Amino acid sequence: MTRLCSWWTSSPRAERTGFQGHRWNAGALAVQWRHKPRHMEGHMEQEEKVVLLTQEAYDKMKEELAHREGEYRDEITERIAAARAEGDLSENGGYQAAREEQSKNEGRINELIVKLRNAKIIEAPKAGEVGNGSLVTIELGGNEMQYVIGSRDITVATDYDVISPESPIGGAIIGHKVGDVVTYKAPNGREISVTIKESEPLN
Repeated sequence: MTRLCSWWTSSPRAERTGFQGHRWNAGALAVQWRHKPRHMEGHMEQEEKVVLLTQEAYDKMKEELAHREGEYRDEITERIAAARAEGDLSENGGYQAAREEQSKNEGRINELIVKLRNAKIIEAPKAGEVGNGSLVTIELGGNEMQYVIGSRDITVATDYDVISPESPIGGAIIGHKVGDVVTYKAPNGREISVTIKESEPLN
């Protein structure tokens, strides 16, 4: 006979992480873990992809993780406890809001843990060259625009807009140098020219 495990749900850690009040079937969990549904396989693989980060972006992520796992998690727990002490929870907006914030915080914590575990620190190309971690100024349609080449994670420490290397324009300019004129194909099939005006490492 499968036993229901409830020790976790009453622990202080359960209260902090938002799992209080839930029971899980150990036998069923083991079966689900051994037989992962096919529709989850791609999602799991996507989570474990290498995350390219500058050292500054990596450090910022670590700081955010420490904050969310520490004082911010404790702050939310205190808000939940205070709201619970008020009595009826069914119409307690403060309690519901705090629980929602707790769920968001734990989700972000898990996301940061995965990204930091799979992080690869990169050094941006030299000034004048375009690559992951470059801050690039381009001329497009007569207008100058400035972007960082990489994922959004690489810009966690900045306010710059980002262009993915996998995007049409990102793929066109990466590997080139200042002064080069390249073209990329827009979604409508039109060929668009881009001039690389400046490129420097993202600091």
